[in-house]
Amino acid sequence: MMFYVGGNASSRVELNNIWCIVRNNSGTNLGVKVTCVDVVLPSSWARIHSGYFQAEDPNRHEFDLQNTGNGRLEVQTTRYKSLLGNSYSSNGAGVRMITDAIYTPQYNDDGIKLIDASENQSGMLVKLSAPGASQVMGAEQVIVRIDNSGNEVIIDGNGKLINGALTRTLGSAQYSKMVLRYVGSLAGWLVLSE
Repeated sequence: MMFYVGGNASSRVELNNIWCIVRNNSGTNLGVKVTCVDVVLPSSWARIHSGYFQAEDPNRHEFDLQNTGNGRLEVQTTRYKSLLGNSYSSNGAGVRMITDAIYTPQYNDDGIKLIDASENQSGMLVKLSAPGASQVMGAEQVIVRIDNSGNEVIIDGNGKLINGALTRTLGSAQYSKMVLRYVGSLAGWLVLSE
């Protein structure tokens, strides 16, 4: 681990233009997650702006960024491939892989969501917004299915409308996508393309 955020109750760190690659080349330390950044306390805060983060482990216990303590992890215009926990990112900055049957962000996490529904035969529910959180006007989310299982994926505005409805279904074919933009509390999310 390169950046451990949470040494005390009010830990805050800002990382600008960082290039971080963490590797476990030996393959030892089974079960230990290899990560570049981890926010480990609920009161901790990490803001990451620009840069590149990559964690590599032959045992696949790798997450470029982690928020294991449910603190606040802000990611803006940063390249990374995997994230464990919730994040907040603005202006389509982050990329997140989602495999959970029900995904609810702790903070609003705009950007690209890669959906793998292959392990969820009963379907997936992907919520766009954190419960009770205000959404940034103009926020954009791109949702792409990367599996070919055909398992149902429901996109839920979590109290905010999507083209006038509470939910919308993502296409069942691999690489089906939905591009959405938030246009305000009355109209909610508009689907720009599918």
